[in-house]
Amino acid sequence: MSFGAYPTIRNIILGVAEKAEVFVLANGWPKRPSADKADGLRVFRALSVPNDEFRLRTFPLAMKGLSVLRREKPDVINAQDIEGAPLFLLEKHFSKIPRVFSSKMLLQRFAGGLGNTEQPAFDRLKDSSRIFFENMCLNNCTEIVVPSQSEKTQTQKLSAKKITVIPNGVDAKQFAPARNAQKSGQKTVFFSGGHSFRKGAHVAVDAFINLKKDFPELRMVVVGSDFEKFRPKLEQNGLSLGTDVVAKPRVSHAELPALLNRCDIVLHPSYYETFGTILAEGMSCGKPVVASKVAAIPEVVGDAGMLCETGNSEQFTEAVRELLLDGKKAARLGRKGRERVLENFTIEKTVEKYLRLFKSLS
Repeated sequence: MSFGAYPTIRNIILGVAEKAEVFVLANGWPKRPSADKADGLRVFRALSVPNDEFRLRTFPLAMKGLSVLRREKPDVINAQDIEGAPLFLLEKHFSKIPRVFSSKMLLQRFAGGLGNTEQPAFDRLKDSSRIFFENMCLNNCTEIVVPSQSEKTQTQKLSAKKITVIPNGVDAKQFAPARNAQKSGQKTVFFSGGHSFRKGAHVAVDAFINLKKDFPELRMVVVGSDFEKFRPKLEQNGLSLGTDVVAKPRVSHAELPALLNRCDIVLHPSYYETFGTILAEGMSCGKPVVASKVAAIPEVVGDAGMLCETGNSEQFTEAVRELLLDGKKAARLGRKGRERVLENFTIEKTVEKYLRLFKSLS
């Protein structure tokens, strides 16, 4: 049994369901039926909570879960991220069903620790809410899954529970090099992270401004929210948001492969990643990546990309410049990235590891 609606989580659930019986617990009632089918899977829905910034939806999810679990008697409960926290707490006292917490990110390890002193009070309150549910999962699960060895090392500082590493899987058929990708002829850098400080948006902007001096035709495509905040800085440097930088607040997962294939380099100056799915997706599309040498990113990139010191916009500028000038190196790294994903990070390999874990617990 799993929770979560992100594409990677959905692919894990569907992959496991091909080899084992799976049902899903989710919010969504009363807009959707309390019990129906989606993608061929049985779904049991709990009450939705409108404008739920603090994950209050996890409590009706737990109440619904108690009745469903008594009836369905699953062998394993798997919570993808923290949505199953209150249910884990209750199940710890009512049953001996193994409870597997798939941790995507433990915010408590770096909240306020990346140098961002401008976080609004409301955002700090939301972070505190997430940390509350993180601790509830850690304290009441029987086993933890993390997406990288780096994340395992960090999580061991917070929990003595058994931890299994299962990388995030990429659909390598969906994220594949496009033979006839529609490109503008301009060299294009891709950045996913909107205005996020943690994703290194300010570093990406600084590097792009530097690069435009030598490559006036260069463009940057940005995926993510609130990038408008960088408009003044871009305009101060003679650049336009909308022409030089194309910001896309929302891009569906289905649209992402085509967007990546229309770009030349994936730039990811993040301050922290538990895995770095966008890097694996870019590599799977055959794109060279330039990313931070921090946390799990070196595990994902390996020798199939260029790594820079976190926050060092000059290093990022030079790495991207090198790839723009050396097309053969860029193509070689793109091929190596694709090979690395096929060898290590496909969704099929991720599902296989989950099945092996679930079988060992049931």
